[in-house]
Formats: sequence, structure tokens, C-alpha cells
Amino acid sequence: MSLATAFKALALSLTFSVSASVFAHTGLKESSPGQGAVVTEPVGEITLSFTGPVRLVKVEMISVDAGAVDLDFLPSIGPGTDFEVGVPPLQPGQYRVDWMAMGADGHKITGQFEFSRR
Repeated sequence: MSLATAFKALALSLTFSVSASVFAHTGLKESSPGQGAVVTEPVGEITLSFTGPVRLVKVEMISVDAGAVDLDFLPSIGPGTDFEVGVPPLQPGQYRVDWMAMGADGHKITGQFEFSRR
């Protein structure tokens, strides 16, 4: 094999491996409330929308003032892209939502967002 052929093969291999790793992972596309949102209306549910199918395995909410908030959450059995989690009436304050999902490739995906209830 010539040096030029070996270089082309290496370049092609790197191109495919970089492309595959860039597109292999799914992420959070949107949440409601959104990151940094200030909500004045009651929040009855949290919605999470992902860029591809995932199994949502954990959602936790923490009030900065009062600690953990009990949510109406059960881990998803099958994959989906849109999830709703019931929320009890929230007092005014700062809240953080931590979530974890499993992507179709088996990788764990985690994230969080914060919002305020006025």
C-alpha cells in the first residue's frame, strides 16, 4: 500500500468516526419551564423534549428554600422524545430540575435547568 493510499484510508476512517460520534448522542431540545424562566402562573407539569428517542429514568426537583419536591414521576418503560412530569403546587421561589435519560446507544445523558416561580 502506498503512503498516499494509506493517508486517504486514515483520513476517511477519521471522518466517519468523528461524524458518528457527533451524531451518536441525543440531548435535551427543550424544557418547560425553560432554563432561567420566571413563571407567574401555576406550574402543573414539567415537559422535557429530546432530539431523539430516550428512556427517561430520573427526574428530581429541588426548591432552594425547601429542599426536595415530590414529583409524579415514574421511569419510562420504552423510548420516547417528549415527556411530562406532574408537579405539585409550587410556592414562590427558585427551583432546579435534575434529569437523567438513557439514549438509544445505551449512554447515560444527564442535565439540569433552573426556573423561578413568582
